[in-house]
Amino acid sequence: MKYFYDEKLLPKKFQYPELYRKYTKIYPSIKEEIAPWYLIKEYEYPDGILFLDLDAFKKSSKFLVPFARYDDDMCDDVACFEGDDCSGDPRIFFYCWDDLSQINWEERYSIKNFSTWLELAKKGDL
Repeated sequence: MKYFYDEKLLPKKFQYPELYRKYTKIYPSIKEEIAPWYLIKEYEYPDGILFLDLDAFKKSSKFLVPFARYDDDMCDDVACFEGDDCSGDPRIFFYCWDDLSQINWEERYSIKNFSTWLELAKKGDL
């Protein structure tokens, strides 16, 4: 399964975190450990449609790279890497299907990185 977007859609210097790359290799066999979160697979959003929706149609001023969704009837959050970060360890922002053009990203809830997100998801603290 593919958990990565086509490089043509990503900012030139964006790098997925190494831990995310490793986790995608074992995820299918341990996916229940982060439930109700799940990693977004390529076929769910062909041609990066979710990716394009966040960054183009919702007019986000911050480039977002979605990687996980929260599967719940009351909440359908999407966890996103900060696409403008080129460090290989980007912050994680959350998208709740709202208008992104008016968001103050400095005040928006975010967490340090994928490692922190994974730890919180496993504990059920997200």
